[in-house]
Amino acid sequence: MRTTKRISTLARAMACSVAVFGGAVAPAISQDVIQLRMTTGDGSGALGVHAIIDKWNAEHPEIQVSVEEQAGDSWEFTFATTVFRAVDGPNLSTWGCATSEQYRDMIAAEMLLPIEGLWEDGAFSSDAERYYTERDGHKYGIPVSVVYTPLVYYSKAIFEELGLTPPTTWDELRAITMAVRNAGYAPLVSLYDYGMVSHLPDGLALQYLGEEEYYALINNWSPESSEEERAYKWTDPNGIRFFTALQEIGGEGGLAADGFAGITDDSVAMSLFVSGRAAMWQSGSWGVSQLNGSDIDYGYFYYPSASEENYGGAGAWLASCVIGFDRGSAEVNEATRMVLEQFATRDGQLLHATAAGFTPARVDFSSEELERFLPPNTVSISDDAANTGAPPLIEAVIPKGLLAELKEAVGDALLGVATPEEAAQRLQDAWEEVRNGS
Repeated sequence: MRTTKRISTLARAMACSVAVFGGAVAPAISQDVIQLRMTTGDGSGALGVHAIIDKWNAEHPEIQVSVEEQAGDSWEFTFATTVFRAVDGPNLSTWGCATSEQYRDMIAAEMLLPIEGLWEDGAFSSDAERYYTERDGHKYGIPVSVVYTPLVYYSKAIFEELGLTPPTTWDELRAITMAVRNAGYAPLVSLYDYGMVSHLPDGLALQYLGEEEYYALINNWSPESSEEERAYKWTDPNGIRFFTALQEIGGEGGLAADGFAGITDDSVAMSLFVSGRAAMWQSGSWGVSQLNGSDIDYGYFYYPSASEENYGGAGAWLASCVIGFDRGSAEVNEATRMVLEQFATRDGQLLHATAAGFTPARVDFSSEELERFLPPNTVSISDDAANTGAPPLIEAVIPKGLLAELKEAVGDALLGVATPEEAAQRLQDAWEEVRNGS
């Protein structure tokens, strides 16, 4: 076994002292144990981390890992430039490996260990492979879980009452919206911030852009982007169609419920759905766990693709990952890689998913395996992603400043305060300003 061989090598390198008395082996003295530290946030994700590390510690007395939980989200804004840079900083951490944020800054500063050898062929989606492969050809993170968005959850009771079925085209979705409104129900409800102005465009971009075009537009804000990528613009025909669709969704009689911009609490949107006042609720794969405590009988669908040439599928937040830090010692770095590997294995990902209740990032699990700990609809969503791909959401790739500009441009189109052409031009200008450093 590869891991066992590496452990033996480390053990010899550490020159562990053992004494044999009457056939019994005395335990190694404490200073011969490699002590690693791992940082993680609190909450459900920490349960998954503890499950993996507890198993590791029980099976590998020569390499012990302590887990330090950090409360809330504020630590993620400061640790990359403070704690992680310290000589006595942690060896591993969970992290949001959004490729435009501090993750890439840490790579540039040579703080992270390259770990591409820990990725098994075919274990993760091709989209995840592409997302985590940096321009230098290396990978520096291991995705541990993934969420998918946007999904449209629909009330089976309302759909059956009106003789409706989940749409496969935009014309069918428009007809559903009209039928729902005529029957006195609200059509689609969602939280405005993120729901309507971030997750909605996340999904629509996949349905209105081709694969090459999609990847070019989510990456060509960067000064490192290629001329081929920069040839695509938000003001191209598909970009205008994208903003036109947004205008139709938010306009009078559109897919969005009346007063959608006033829904500032996701629990309000969900309550309209579960109480039977709205036929559809837009959320992500996490919505399954929220709905499971209600009495509503529901299904889900994805926004229809505008053309067979468009990317399609569900977008994925691929950035929930684990990273390891280069601490300058070959022995310590190798031990760190060995622990990191546990987060990439099938057993490790199942252990993490079971404890945390998250969908694993690996896509080589059978439905039967996932059904042991995930709700049926979540398993179905995971199967969808494995079969059709799971490209990274726009918000997982662009800088926060550009995400704010995207939200503004999308909001202008949804509310009808800008034409599709004006909204597209605003977004293109923002992209070029970041690329040019202005």
